[in-house]
This record gives sequence, C-alpha cells and structure tokens, in this order.
Amino acid sequence: MNTYLRRLSSLALALCALTLASCGGGGGGSATAGIEGTGISGIEGTGVALGPVTGFGSIFVNGVEYSTSSAQIRIDGSSATESQLKIGQIVTVKGSVNANQTTGTATEVSFLTSVQGTVAGLNTATLTFTVLGQTVRVNGTTLFDSGVTLDASGTLPQAGLSVEVSGFRNAAGDIVATRIEHSVANAEVELTGVVASLNSAASTFAIGTQVIDYSAATISNGTLANGSVVEVKGGTLQGNGALRARAVEIQSSLTVANNDAGKIQGIVTRFGSSTDFDVNGTKVSTTGSTVFTNNGLTLGLNIKVQVEGRFNASGVLVATKVELKPDNAIRVRGTIDSIDSAGNSLRVLGTTINLNSQTQIEDKSTAKVSPLRLAGLRAGDYVEVRGYENSGGTALVAVIFERQNTDNKVEIIATARSPADPNITVLGTTISLGNTVRFEGSASNSITRAEFFAQANGKLVRLRGTPNGSIVNWERADIQN
Repeated sequence: MNTYLRRLSSLALALCALTLASCGGGGGGSATAGIEGTGISGIEGTGVALGPVTGFGSIFVNGVEYSTSSAQIRIDGSSATESQLKIGQIVTVKGSVNANQTTGTATEVSFLTSVQGTVAGLNTATLTFTVLGQTVRVNGTTLFDSGVTLDASGTLPQAGLSVEVSGFRNAAGDIVATRIEHSVANAEVELTGVVASLNSAASTFAIGTQVIDYSAATISNGTLANGSVVEVKGGTLQGNGALRARAVEIQSSLTVANNDAGKIQGIVTRFGSSTDFDVNGTKVSTTGSTVFTNNGLTLGLNIKVQVEGRFNASGVLVATKVELKPDNAIRVRGTIDSIDSAGNSLRVLGTTINLNSQTQIEDKSTAKVSPLRLAGLRAGDYVEVRGYENSGGTALVAVIFERQNTDNKVEIIATARSPADPNITVLGTTISLGNTVRFEGSASNSITRAEFFAQANGKLVRLRGTPNGSIVNWERADIQN
C-alpha cells in the first residue's frame, strides 16, 4: 500500500512537470522568498505547491495568490482555462512567489480527476460511497457542487448520479473527497490510480477493486507495468464488471532534485514517528527546528496536514513547517449580522467567523459571483461556514465559506461550554434555549432537558432553529458525540 500511495504522490507532483524536464529549484528568477520560519512561505525559483484551490481572480493555493496570465493550465492532460477550474479541486502549481510571500506567478497549473463515474454503494454510517470500485469518503472538508443531488440523509450524493470527484488518497487507498461535482449523464468515465494485477495475456489490470480491460484501448506515454500510475478514460462497463477502456495514459513521474522547494497538503499515509512519516506517499522528515501547528490534533495516520520545506538528495521533504488540519466538524448556517473587512471577520448568529488566506470561498446563491470576496458580502446574506474552533473556542476559523440562497432554518454545530439551563455557550456566544426545544442524545435517542444540560459540557452539539426577526426560535438541541 505504501508503494501505491507513493506513486500516486509522485504523480501529483509530476503534474506540474508534464511538459518540463524538472520542477527543481535553484537561484535566479524574480522570487526572493523561500520556505522560511514566519509568514506564509512560498516557492523559491521553480518549486512545487500541491493543494486545493481556495479562490480565484488569479488562483489561490496553500495561502498564495498566483497570477496565471502566462500559465499553462491543464485539466486531465488537456489544455484548459482558469475558468474551468473549481474551488476545492486538488491542483499542482509550478511557479515562483514574491518577497511578500502572499503573491506569486504560476507557470503551470494542473488538475487530474480522481474518479468520474456513477455513484453506488452508499453507506451513511461511514459517509462513504463507491465509484468505479473506488471507495470515496465524505467529511467536513468536502464541497458539493450545487448540481449534486443528495440522498435522503442529505450527506451523500444520490445513488445512480454521475459525479466527478477530486480528493486525496488515505492510508487505505480510499479517496477522501475535497470536491464532488455532478457530471452530465453518460459522461466519459475517468479513473487515476496505480496498476496492479497486470495480466498481459488477458489484457487486464486493476485499480483498487476495479478491473480494467485494455484490449481495445490506446496505450500512450509508456508501457504498462505493475506499479505504474495511469489515467484511464472512456469505455463501458462489461457484464462481468470490468471497465473496457478507450485510452490508458501512463503518467510521468517526477525526479525531485536536491534542495527543490515543496509545499504540499494531503493526508498522512504512513506514520513512523513525528520525525518520519509520509504525506500522500511522499516521505517527510522533521528536525528540532521544524515548527508544528497542531490545532488541537495529534500527528498520526490519516491526519490531514500541510507540509513545507525542501527535498534532500534522497527525495525526502525536510519540513520547516507542519500544520495539522482539523476535520471541519464545526458549522454555522444563517444570515450575516455584521462584517469587519479590516479584520477579515464577520458575525453570524452572534458568533465570530474568521477568514484567512486559505479559506475556500464560493458563491452558491443564484447571484453566482466569481470570485466572491469578503468585500462583496452584505449583512443579511445567508451563508454556511465550516471550519474549526480557535484555540480559545471563541470563534470559528473558516475553511469553507459558501453564500447560499436564503433558508428559513439556521444551525450551529460547535463545542458546548458551561451549559446551565437555559443557557449554553458555543463559539463564545451564549444562547438561551426556550421551553419548546426538543433534545437528543449522542445515540440519536430522545433525552430530557435535564439530561442534555448534564451531559453537554465539552461535547459537540447541534442547535437548530427558525429566525423570527432579530431573534431565533431554537427548536432542536442534539449532542453529536
């Protein structure tokens, strides 16, 4: 499995060099900013960044705004435009960063679909479904395109729907989805992964549990072999479950040179210790001078991280910074009370929302403003924000920010603090729960009001209600864990 994931990671990094010999660093160029100890670090010379798209008007990746006016943009190996990219898609950027460490210039931006096909095998208990034999996991970081129809639970795409998924592979090889889009009915299927169980006599191989029949496929860019990374396109599913492919393209891998810069976001796929682990299969080492930002988490297997540093002569990314990224369980849905543009914050349902350079901002309202910026928001706009609590539990740090069409329901999911009937504090705001509120325990069972206030402290709770002028009539209070 480690070999599988390592090859996938090599593919991700290689996307920035499909038409170039190397993404190696070095002197020269306009960039004077390297990977340093303060601020948002970038890429010196011609280095590599890998992570989700968080904004446009240029392109924002891993906290840096890259100008793309002269960049080659490729989607699934074909030339494309910036407007075809979407928030939450995992891209690889080749480019340079300016001395301010927040802006730069991209020479190449590449995106590769993880899987595209029909949804099956829904499991609401584990928040998973399957597409072409690949297990896809949904969590708080997953963005759903407005065209995706959800199942009855409201958590997964509807069975039989054609979708395109972008995401990271975890230690088990599952795709942890960052964005799920609806693709047109009968859209060409696509799958990226590592070749296994190659049978030249039968013209078959497997990616995960999906058997690929390549007997009628055009093979390009190399020779098939077990362990090679390929992109499979087109074809039809046979009666025996095999996918009869139209084309199979072997993806080039990247040879990383000594001292190349790297800034990658992904999932810990192997964990030896805090000084020796893999991210998406890329080997990472840390030193006594590495700066860790834990955000209340413990580094380990399947933890999402952002790592920056430089590759050594052995191809190991020697980290100067490691930031652990919490799953975005904290959520607020409601109308904006006020906006502090200078402080990059706003208030929703009385709670403070902090935005930063890595917040994924998208307009899902009928206005469809792109790019949507904080300055374009107004008090009264209905939004959904997902993220994590700050260190004091007094604000929500926004990872995903969506403006939506107005809804007559509001919701807060956050850690309960100091519950004392009738009051409960979440995200630094004290809320009074009236006499008509229904209560539910962590086992989805009805509990009494007294039981709720006795059990809620320090637990994740969900509060739901209906706006009534300037107040909210709170109707449900559930303990989530």
